[in-house]
Amino acid sequence: MENKSTENKAARPKPPQITTKTKVYILIVALVLCAIKTIIPFPYVSKECMLGYKAGCSFTPISTAILVVMIIITYVMAKKKKIV
Repeated sequence: MENKSTENKAARPKPPQITTKTKVYILIVALVLCAIKTIIPFPYVSKECMLGYKAGCSFTPISTAILVVMIIITYVMAKKKKIV
């Protein structure tokens, strides 16, 4: 006689596992989207950015460059550790 609770647990599918490679790709995509958002013009923003237009971030060229550097560092480190 088998236990019914054991049978039910065996029949349930396991949830999908998020690998480290997937996490790195999610981080890179999030950083790219943030970098793009900093340079998009927003007319309702009160302060102009350093480039002379009203962008999503008032430090637009600097913040975009910082995000691009973060993307490059993340990719290089993942490549060095053979994750990507």
